[in-house]
Amino acid sequence: GLLLLGTLLLRMWGSDHGLPYAYNSDEKAHLAPRAIGIYGHEWNPDYFVNPPAYTYLLHIVFTVWFGGREGVSRLFATDPSEVWVVARTVTAVLGTMSVGLLYLAGAKLFDRRVGLLGAAVMSVAFLPVFYSHLALNDVPMLAPIGLSLWGIAGVVRTGRTRDFVLAGVGRGLAGATKYTAGIVLLPLLAAAAVQFAAPGGRGLAIRGLVLSGVCAIAAFVIANPYAVLDFPAFWDGITHQSSAAGEDQGKLGLVQDNG
Repeated sequence: GLLLLGTLLLRMWGSDHGLPYAYNSDEKAHLAPRAIGIYGHEWNPDYFVNPPAYTYLLHIVFTVWFGGREGVSRLFATDPSEVWVVARTVTAVLGTMSVGLLYLAGAKLFDRRVGLLGAAVMSVAFLPVFYSHLALNDVPMLAPIGLSLWGIAGVVRTGRTRDFVLAGVGRGLAGATKYTAGIVLLPLLAAAAVQFAAPGGRGLAIRGLVLSGVCAIAAFVIANPYAVLDFPAFWDGITHQSSAAGEDQGKLGLVQDNG
């Protein structure tokens, strides 16, 4: 509990940096503004370069906190500081949740001491803390990834149905928050292989993987329904994101080869 409290405070401290201006180009152009833009049309975000789960969450929070379109639009146009702080607070809370879920995963896979150590490292690790101060989807995706890892740890230890369900739901929500989070499929396959190799575990592993896949698809579609309802736009966003990763755009930290 003390670790989670410290985690939240560390992520909240400085959440008003730079305001009323947002200096991060992705923060000011993509997710929070898209959440506000939903007020002007249906729930179709008309934008799939980033998946919309975090955008939807911000839209709901803005509706509750600011009372809907009129309140948040007026603030965002005149003094957007409070809007950015609320959005960044959502990120900080999800980042704190990811630390708690990592503890649960480590405790189930090894023991409580290992879980606590892993959570402590994540609590103060530079990138998770830094990106917790921005209204971006990098840190929010860590929460469903942690949920999936908690389920995956259960798959390794017991292989119960609910563990496969947790792993699948977490994977689907993670992918609907940031596409690259889908890589959490790999540890699930490794965990299922452990079960498959155990005596009498072959059928359990196969059924579990199928169930987990169904749950992942269902969670992804619930959090990103227009991936199905507006598939051409969704696929165009995926293609754009993939090509952007492989082009010479001078992005800091990227090699000039396709990711």
